[in-house]
Amino acid sequence: MVNFFRNLLKYYPVVMIFAVITVLLIYEFMIRDYQPNYEASTSLLVSRTKDEAFSYESYVMLQEVQIAERIVNDIPEMIISNQVRNTVNETLREKLPGSMLYDDTSFRNNVETIIVRQSRVLNISVQHSDPEGARLVAETIAQKTKQMMEEIAGEDFIQVISTAERPQAIAGIGPAHLWVLSLLGGIILGMGVVLILTIAEKYPKPSLTVRIPGTSTLQSYWEKGKTYWENYKTMK
Repeated sequence: MVNFFRNLLKYYPVVMIFAVITVLLIYEFMIRDYQPNYEASTSLLVSRTKDEAFSYESYVMLQEVQIAERIVNDIPEMIISNQVRNTVNETLREKLPGSMLYDDTSFRNNVETIIVRQSRVLNISVQHSDPEGARLVAETIAQKTKQMMEEIAGEDFIQVISTAERPQAIAGIGPAHLWVLSLLGGIILGMGVVLILTIAEKYPKPSLTVRIPGTSTLQSYWEKGKTYWENYKTMK
C-alpha cells in the first residue's frame, strides 16, 4: 500500500492524462449532444365529478362505477395512441417552435401512465427536453384524453384532478453530473494503471537477452582466430 501511494505521487501526471482523455472522450460521444429531460405530471379521475358526490340511486351509482372501472383499464392505451401523439406534436409546434417532437417510439418511452391501485385515478408523467415542453405535453395529453373519452362515451367521464406544472429540476442525470462522473472515471482509470505498475514492481523483470543456438561456439572460434592472427603478425 505504501508503494502504491509512493507511485501515485510519482506518476500523478499519468493519472491526470487519463482523466483529461476520459473527459474529452465522454464530451465527444455523450455530453456534446446530450439533452437533459424534464418531467411533468398530471392526474385523471374516471368519474362524472371530482368529489364523487353522486346524487343517483344506489343501483345507478353502482352501474356507473362499473363502467368507470372498465374505462380506467382502456385509458393507458388511448393515451399513447397516434391521435394523442399527433395532437401533442401540433401543440408543441404551435406554442414551442423548434422543440423536441415525438415519434411513436419516443412517445411510448417518455409517457408513463400508472393506475393507482384500487382506484379510478391515473397518474400520467411525461418527459421532454424543455421544461415548458414537459408541462405542455402533460396538459395536452390530459385534455385530449378527456375530449376523446367524451366523444366515445357521449359523456364527460374524465376529470383532471391534478394539473401539470412547469418542472424546476432535471429528471435523471444532467450534463454537470456527466462531467463529474467522467472526471472521476478518468482518475480511477489512471489509478488502476498505477496499481498495475506497483504490482509489477514486486516481480523480477524478465531478461530480454536472446540466445541463438551455436553462437557461443562461433564466438570461441572468432576469439581463437583473432589470437592466431595476432601471433602471426608478431612472428613477422
